[in-house]
Amino acid sequence: MAEIVLGAKITGDSTEFEKAFSTAQKATESFDKNVSKSFQKSKQQASKSLAEIAAESGKTVNQLRSDVMKSAAAYQQAARHLQFGIQ
Repeated sequence: MAEIVLGAKITGDSTEFEKAFSTAQKATESFDKNVSKSFQKSKQQASKSLAEIAAESGKTVNQLRSDVMKSAAAYQQAARHLQFGIQ
């Protein structure tokens, strides 16, 4: 069987590519800043006690625990739905 080689030459103006690349670079920098801010906030929260976090949110520790348990149950249910294709 014969081997076929296909070649192409593309010419054009790189202005749009450069604009798109610059936009992507700016988006990456923005994303990096947002992630850094998020990690900083998480780091600050991690150093607080559960009672401090509850007080800041206007809830009791038990209400906060209940919210966490509800979120965890909802997450597990959603994961089961995805895993087994349940609607």
